[in-house]
Amino acid sequence: MSNKFLQRAVSDVSFNVDNVNVNTDSLEAKIQSTNDKLDSFSGASNNTVGDGQVKLQVFTYGRDTVNNVNRPIKVDSIGKVEIDSPSGSDINLRLDKIQNLRDDKTSTLNANTLFDGSGSLVANTLNSTTLDLGATSTAKTVHFYGKAGNDEKFDIFVSNDNSTYIRVQSIKPLVEPISSTFHYSYRMENLGRYYRISNPHPTTAITSFQMFYNITK
Repeated sequence: MSNKFLQRAVSDVSFNVDNVNVNTDSLEAKIQSTNDKLDSFSGASNNTVGDGQVKLQVFTYGRDTVNNVNRPIKVDSIGKVEIDSPSGSDINLRLDKIQNLRDDKTSTLNANTLFDGSGSLVANTLNSTTLDLGATSTAKTVHFYGKAGNDEKFDIFVSNDNSTYIRVQSIKPLVEPISSTFHYSYRMENLGRYYRISNPHPTTAITSFQMFYNITK
């Protein structure tokens, strides 16, 4: 048959859509399957997501600039971030550890008593009361403050072996006009491990001598 008898314009073809039935069961099933998959991706905040679960997950990576690739950040079984130090040992970083470091920094800010004010510094004597800061491998700052019954100056001596002491500072208390007592305050940084107090005056004692201190690292 010649093709010329089959050629007709589309406008010449008409359909009665009232008589056309479309089966959408399969399409609806696919739509439902898609919705179920989206729901499973979203998940809930209390889910424990493992490698075998299908969830919408976000992973944190660090950039390895040497090899130009991304590397996953490693954590242990309770979520501590593990970082390899240059020496090869693992450094575990947790907020509670950071808190402990902060507490260690501030816990020594409370007043510690070296002399309670009940006695005097004997004239021309290095007092045997010793403040030991511990290992000198850690830099430390000491703040001395207190009051005395008169304004005679006193000296602070420092040693690293608790045997040979060197005078490093002379302090003269100043009168506080409200109480008419003599106060002082001085901060010393990284001078040594052991501290002692001396009264250099040849004859006059420093009465009611009181000294507090705190240490920061």
